[in-house]
Amino acid sequence: MNIAEVINSFNLTAEQFEKLTNQQFSILAFICANGSITPMDAYSELWITKLATRVSEMKAMGIRFDQEYESRENRFGKKVRFMRYRKAA
Repeated sequence: MNIAEVINSFNLTAEQFEKLTNQQFSILAFICANGSITPMDAYSELWITKLATRVSEMKAMGIRFDQEYESRENRFGKKVRFMRYRKAA
């Protein structure tokens, strides 16, 4: 995913783009390439441990996301919930 594709996909202004950290840009690029991101994706693929914090920072900059809770069973058989983030429609 190149820079221009990420900028166009999220309709970023020059000011928004200049303020992005490397982690924030990596998250946007991952969403562009894969359609969505979860905290586990962020950790296992990008080594980002605080996805919700990075998304909140980008929301404060005016970048919009759609989000929804998902649930799965963990390895101990317990139901766990987590957030999935997508580019806003």
